[in-house]
Amino acid sequence: MANYRCMNCNYRFVPKSNRAPTRCPYCSTEGKLVTEKSADQIVREV
Repeated sequence: MANYRCMNCNYRFVPKSNRAPTRCPYCSTEGKLVTEKSADQIVREV
């Protein structure tokens, strides 16, 4: 599962379903979600 962060309110979450969310569950802003990399993924890239 992917970790998401809202660029509007900086709320971080993991969705409960496999579908990609379209809006922030905290502030309900649409189109401001970005996928965050885990620390393990960042280390693998280096």
